Amino acid sequence: MIKTLLLSLASFAGTNIDDLLVNTVLFSEASGKKEVRMLVAGKYLGMGLLLLASCLGAAGLRLLDQRWLGLLARLPLLEKLLDRYKEVIVPAVYILLGLYILLKSRG
Repeated sequence: MIKTLLLSLASFAGTNIDDLLVNTVLFSEASGKKEVRMLVAGKYLGMGLLLLASCLGAAGLRLLDQRWLGLLARLPLLEKLLDRYKEVIVPAVYILLGLYILLKSRG
């Protein structure tokens, strides 16, 4: 558990280096206290929403069977393949589905 927490914190810090640079530019261009407050409020609100979405996603994944989680990682690949080869895959799926129904109906 501690190892996972430390790895998560290290990943979070490593991926937020660019955020630090963007914040430096934004805060250097802020002219008044109101703009600085808006930037700070936006940062907290954005981070809070990301945290909420992550927690909801993690809670939702706990409802799924562990065997199905591997399929979730393949969904973007399948979506891209279907989009690219739609004119070939869709008729093939219909043919295979028809054959399956035909063979199942014969017993």
